[in-house]
Amino acid sequence: DASPDLLRSAQAAAAAAVGLDDQLARGWTALGYAALIADRDFAAADRAFLRAIALDETAASAHRYRAIALGSVGRLVEAEREGRKAVELEPLSLAGRNLLLQILLAGRRYPQAITEAKAMATLSAEASEAWYARGWAHVLMGEREAGVDALLHGLKLWGVAKAEIAALRDLYLAEGFADLCRAVADFFETQSVMFAARPTDIAVLRTLAGQTDLAFAALETAIARDDVYLLFLEVLPWFDELNNDPRWRPLVERARLVR
Repeated sequence: DASPDLLRSAQAAAAAAVGLDDQLARGWTALGYAALIADRDFAAADRAFLRAIALDETAASAHRYRAIALGSVGRLVEAEREGRKAVELEPLSLAGRNLLLQILLAGRRYPQAITEAKAMATLSAEASEAWYARGWAHVLMGEREAGVDALLHGLKLWGVAKAEIAALRDLYLAEGFADLCRAVADFFETQSVMFAARPTDIAVLRTLAGQTDLAFAALETAIARDDVYLLFLEVLPWFDELNNDPRWRPLVERARLVR
């Protein structure tokens, strides 16, 4: 994630760009994204995105970033619409397709997420995000067998050895899904060679493993790092069971959510 100084520099540059040419769609898009990420200001961001779209309806990035903004304030139907428009405009963009998957998951639109994940995997067989989204959609629908298959395939695409994946599958078959989540979270936290897992991803796994204290600790780390994925914190389905914990609301208030 970008540092605060870098975000402020980008924001100043975008403001200068639209000051010099207020017909520049890309400038308004950049200004909107800076307002969203740096200031967490939905109204300012949305005005800029709508201005960019009015200037250039084919600006896929404006639709994509507006989808993020709408999703971050819980307007998930509109977010999905904008996400789909971005994919329509740039059908080969994996970033656009991945964003649509995240919005569909946040909106509890699991069958639709599976359909879009399959389309993304067809476009790129190496797109691990497609397999993770597909896996979580199955899990959240209660279809754990299919979900585990897809999630483990995602780990394979990340470079996890076949022996490790086989061991995780055996653990799932012997001990169940919660123990699988615990083992994957442990693996994420103890290796740093293949990839660096987001603390938010670790929090998801700890939550599903029933390790509530560790889940909150991972979320605190995510907040400290200003993980951009926390824009969706209040609508992420994995954390539903944390909502009644007395620590949840204070934690949400410490996160820099979009308002």
